[in-house]
Amino acid sequence: ERMEQFPDMHRHIRRFHIMEHKVMCALLQEGIDQGDFRAVAVEQVATLLVAAFKGMVAELWRKPGEYPPVAKGFLDVLFNGLLTQEARG
Repeated sequence: ERMEQFPDMHRHIRRFHIMEHKVMCALLQEGIDQGDFRAVAVEQVATLLVAAFKGMVAELWRKPGEYPPVAKGFLDVLFNGLLTQEARG
């Protein structure tokens, strides 16, 4: 309903989301090309990462005083995963 009330704002937000996804795709592809990231389905992983970051931002707005430990833990799990070295085999 609010999007109908403010169509210009909706268009700007949509363009921003599209740009965000394109930037994430480019960063992932660059990391893959340089050998820093393993080969993944770039479009799908970009969608996952953008959604994860947005969720983290929303959570940090809800609890601003918890930023440093929560953000550090989030990034650690995001980039290093949950599995131990032994479990990875």
